[in-house]
Amino acid sequence: MSNKVFDAEDIAAVTRVLESGVLTGSAEVAALEQEFAAALGAEHAIACNAAMGGLHAALWAVGVGAGDEVVCDPLVLFGGLAVLYTGAMPVFADVNERTHNMDPASLAERITPRTKAIIVTHHWGEPADMAGILAVADAHKLPVVEDCAHVLFGEWHGRNAGTLGSVGVFSFQASKHLSTGDGGIAVTNDPYLAEQMRAIITFGAAPTRLAHNFRMTEMTAAVARVQLRRARGYVAQDRASAQLYAQAAEDCAWLLPQQASADSVHSYHLWVAAFAPQPGGPTLEEFKAACAAEEAAFSFGYVGVPAYLHPVFSLGGGYGVSRAPQSQPLPYRRGWCPVAESLMPRLMITGVSARDQDFHRHNADALKRAVQRLS
Repeated sequence: MSNKVFDAEDIAAVTRVLESGVLTGSAEVAALEQEFAAALGAEHAIACNAAMGGLHAALWAVGVGAGDEVVCDPLVLFGGLAVLYTGAMPVFADVNERTHNMDPASLAERITPRTKAIIVTHHWGEPADMAGILAVADAHKLPVVEDCAHVLFGEWHGRNAGTLGSVGVFSFQASKHLSTGDGGIAVTNDPYLAEQMRAIITFGAAPTRLAHNFRMTEMTAAVARVQLRRARGYVAQDRASAQLYAQAAEDCAWLLPQQASADSVHSYHLWVAAFAPQPGGPTLEEFKAACAAEEAAFSFGYVGVPAYLHPVFSLGGGYGVSRAPQSQPLPYRRGWCPVAESLMPRLMITGVSARDQDFHRHNADALKRAVQRLS
């Protein structure tokens, strides 16, 4: 059972829109944008049909286009896909073994004269090392787009994730902290970027620039406004659920939960740990078998391999290998991000934003029994 509540208030919000006869681009979307910006401490919010639409629009707004390069994360595909939609080339930076987030040192190595922007993903709900990432970005005068699909109300140095770079993009997909089925929203403190994103996301009969129609419907916005009022409570529940798993794994030397920074507040869209083989300890296959025997509900390996080894990238992405504008050999090969390649098959994951706490208590107990089987 989900920990999200959809009730008479949500139904009334949708009914209000339907009875108004105005289904797109009016009062509900504008109100959601104002309320979300206030909740995040941002100057501007721009609602959109999905986080992917928001990422695509953000890249266009900061000036990314054909022939450019954008540095992004290898554990998820979404940043790289957004880059392909612009006609640019994704270049993947490696991650930190313990935080699973972008490694600023690897980011610095990936910058070339063609680099036009950086997309940083806050994996699983833990904000990335924005001090290190922004230092690299500032040194090269590059905009940073934050992929905040996992990190609603996560914080870095007391500021909400999404407000640290040039643009932050949030997801309202069904499993996320704030769920409307689909939908998303971007935040920025830059009025020019806000203006450009609006022109890209929503246009009329005579658009001012080449754009997509990525707008949010009034019905989605109406539900999102109700869910926004509940979202901090959902995040608090998710943090509590995640602690159950942390406690189950705390005495296990070969199971390493994602490391959170002392300067951050983790929002826990997912609870993720890495299996870390030890001399004389169990193998990953033995651990998987123990989890299965105890009916511990976890997935292993996330999407199997880093983004650049998936066909959409490894077969040449939007260009085809022979036509990619390269300042270096096409980096879609094994060995490009060795930490990500080593880490990916060892990740164990459970969602904490889509289940209630009773499930997590039982599942954490099952994890503890699986660990004890092998200790």
